[in-house]
Amino acid sequence: MINMSRLKKVRVVVSLLLFFVFTLIFTDFRNLIPEIFNKIYLYLQIIPSIIYFSSNISLAASGFIFILAVTLLWGRLYCSTICPLGTLQDVIYRISGKIKKNKGFRFKEPKNLTRYSILILSVIAFLFGYVLPITILDPFSNSGRIFSSLIKPVIIAINNSASSILENYDIFILYQVDYISISIISVIFSFVFLFILIWMSISGGRTFCNTLCPAGSLLAFFSKFSGYKIKFDEETCSTCGLCEKACKASCIDITTKNVDFTRCIACFNCFNACPSSALNYEPNIYRKKADRKPAVTDTGKRKLIFASFAGLFGLTGINPFKNIVEQNERTPVTPPGSINIKNFSRSCTACHLCVSQCPTGVLQPSLFEYGLSGMLQPIMDYHSGRCSFECVKCSRVCPTGAIVEIDSEIKKTTQIGVAKFLKEKCIVYTKGTACGACSEHCPTKSVKMVPYKNSLTIPKVNERICIGCGACELPCPVRPVRAIYVEGNPEHKTAEMPESSQLKKSDFINDDFPF
Repeated sequence: MINMSRLKKVRVVVSLLLFFVFTLIFTDFRNLIPEIFNKIYLYLQIIPSIIYFSSNISLAASGFIFILAVTLLWGRLYCSTICPLGTLQDVIYRISGKIKKNKGFRFKEPKNLTRYSILILSVIAFLFGYVLPITILDPFSNSGRIFSSLIKPVIIAINNSASSILENYDIFILYQVDYISISIISVIFSFVFLFILIWMSISGGRTFCNTLCPAGSLLAFFSKFSGYKIKFDEETCSTCGLCEKACKASCIDITTKNVDFTRCIACFNCFNACPSSALNYEPNIYRKKADRKPAVTDTGKRKLIFASFAGLFGLTGINPFKNIVEQNERTPVTPPGSINIKNFSRSCTACHLCVSQCPTGVLQPSLFEYGLSGMLQPIMDYHSGRCSFECVKCSRVCPTGAIVEIDSEIKKTTQIGVAKFLKEKCIVYTKGTACGACSEHCPTKSVKMVPYKNSLTIPKVNERICIGCGACELPCPVRPVRAIYVEGNPEHKTAEMPESSQLKKSDFINDDFPF
């Protein structure tokens, strides 16, 4: 007989350990976590793994197969142990219980129409190249945005405050860290989502997991066929209802002594709550279920919902998946390794792992640069930073394959965009003042200063060797529209190598200030 009390303790320890690893991945500003831990953890995230596998069929992208196999054996252990949003919900509920005593849960009928409709919509949208439903609801991506946009700034602030205090006592264990930039869009979205999650967790436990989460709905389908399930010993059960009150998935119906295993997240709280040990975790042997009335689907309500959406988009002329990129004069720049905008937009779930680990802060969440379907996906924002010449950090951490891993030598000739010079904006032309900031910081020397007039020089771009890193755009002093900017390449190209005599060691130094 399995010792369920011990099994629950193991589950809790493992879930907290994995949650700690997740926290380090998204908030680590001192490179404390080994890269192998990063890769193992990301391998186990189901939705990023599925997206990665769809474009790169390999063993490294097969983590979701492992998760599905575990689900077929023991149920939704992913939701209770591996998923960071699942653990976050448990932490929220536990804290709320310390503040105000929770009354427990009660059985609720499953919202099958809602959860499976969301799953089907997400799958259909993804097959047509749109990841917006997944971006909004994927538990891993939402956890990443919460920690990178809300938690990491707080941790850095605490670190800097502690560093200042310790320095007064000549203790230099900690050091000051500059938080490069904070995206207001990401902060607002993450805050709103976290507020909704807190409300749902306190009032309904795992309501998000069993109603809105596409990963939870997918695993719910497979958990119907799990090899092990929780079952009642009807002779021992006293119908006290304590197991039902302890079930945060609201899937235990004490009146019928039945467990809806599609919603059960294998947290094992019910075993600890049961005073008579009437619950068993045993191999799933077919039992004839009590006759139930078939569920009646409200087709009228379903038609009304679809008609409302169709009417809304039809009357307003809005296409929710329209790619607004085509309407912009300036093509957005995607990170090195993303190959092209189409590949990037259809694979990125906006988890912001690359944003949180970008050393220069050039990667920032987008608004509508990629269109509505690409909202919050990272974009190269050269007003916030520049892409370091040899840095390939984002390509090493991307869990979905939206950014394919590349080495630093290939990165040096990957042309993600081309610098465009606007002579009529340049202060050399408008004010007759010497500048040259763009040329000074160009790592490939594709921006050169050429004779202009009155001993002045003016920038000239060699597009053949420009890689679109933004080192020229960042320091340009012209406002609001800069005199030199990077136009993105919809399809990444290979730039020519600059002559070695043109490059200096100082070109690769990541200086903090562009002047």
